[in-house]
Amino acid sequence: MKKLLLTKFKHWEYEQEYRVFLGLTDEINGLYFADFSKDLSVKCIIVGAQSEITRAEISQALGSLSKNVEVFKARAGFKSFEVERNENESMWI
Repeated sequence: MKKLLLTKFKHWEYEQEYRVFLGLTDEINGLYFADFSKDLSVKCIIVGAQSEITRAEISQALGSLSKNVEVFKARAGFKSFEVERNENESMWI
């Protein structure tokens, strides 16, 4: 399973994405969490094109971190196999 989760399609390497797997012990409702720290922080959240989450919901979930995290809605590339920033911010509440 880990090999599958760590495999990324070559055409997506431009994303410079990092995937982190931690040995976590804090379980809440079947989900495991790690606190953010100087060694583990969130810099950017890219919201998928079909996601229905709102800006307000993300801001609320981030709490005090929201001022330091870039958040934007993405869309599929028109002519390439890429996920691109949706420049029309008005299309996302």
